[in-house]
Amino acid sequence: MAATYFDSSALVKRYVAEVGSAWIRRAVARPVQQVIYTATLTQVEVISALQRLIREGRLDPVQAQRLTQRVTHHFARRYQVLRITRTVVMQACAALERHPLRAYDAIQLACALTVRRLMQQRRLAPPLFVAADDVLLAAAAAEGFVVDNPLLHS
Repeated sequence: MAATYFDSSALVKRYVAEVGSAWIRRAVARPVQQVIYTATLTQVEVISALQRLIREGRLDPVQAQRLTQRVTHHFARRYQVLRITRTVVMQACAALERHPLRAYDAIQLACALTVRRLMQQRRLAPPLFVAADDVLLAAAAAEGFVVDNPLLHS
């Protein structure tokens, strides 16, 4: 079974139509064939993006509420969500010394590293790392991940 780690910049595209959304929706449409991993903070970041779109007048509040419910449902039932533990925080701090990341991006990378380590222990292939952020993708690639950017797909 394939595994993919999605950061917020990629996963938000499942809920909001923008460049790369169709590719993301196809990628997550096969729940039996893959496991979707993400950090617990991704839920907050996706809902924050929806609220920002309301403030900018680009999303109707009623639609945003429906999307928020869908996000909440997916995080409860569809995604494998990684908690932000002390170990993850320490890995994120170490990643900040190696890569020019923002704090939450370092957390995302640390969570993906945790997933990779668990998969290696089970002798499974590491997850694909998906983000729509070139700096984060460069850091993930430098850490040995195969990466993909939904902005490169239509």
